[in-house]
Amino acid sequence: MNLNSIYIIDDSENQRSLLRQALDSVDMDVPIFEVSTGQEAMELFVQDKYKKQFPSLIFLDINVPIVGGIEFLENFENLKTREPEYNSIVFMMFKPSADDDKKRDAYKFECVKDFIIKGRYDDVFLCEKLKSHFKNVG
Repeated sequence: MNLNSIYIIDDSENQRSLLRQALDSVDMDVPIFEVSTGQEAMELFVQDKYKKQFPSLIFLDINVPIVGGIEFLENFENLKTREPEYNSIVFMMFKPSADDDKKRDAYKFECVKDFIIKGRYDDVFLCEKLKSHFKNVG
């Protein structure tokens, strides 16, 4: 599968910026969209705002406000029944610590492929994670 665009869903502008910098260093030529809440992200899907560039990868903060990470995944599962092309979207979850309960809850969703602990990754680590899921990285 090729990487065609990325969504970053995190309420921390600093975390979004750090992730964007790491992604930029991987030298991918794909659009990156950022939102700060799960609700904003869900609205993008519901409104088909980015239908032509729907993401192949979503970085989702498990503790994102308004519509939390797990609730977002539940809503996304319902959306996938109406939009089969969304079945190919890969989620990499962000979390602040090694909270195994939330990790276990998230892995119940087929689209969740990986976890990244905030502040414990660099561009090399991120590139390896991306290469494991997408052909056109690195």
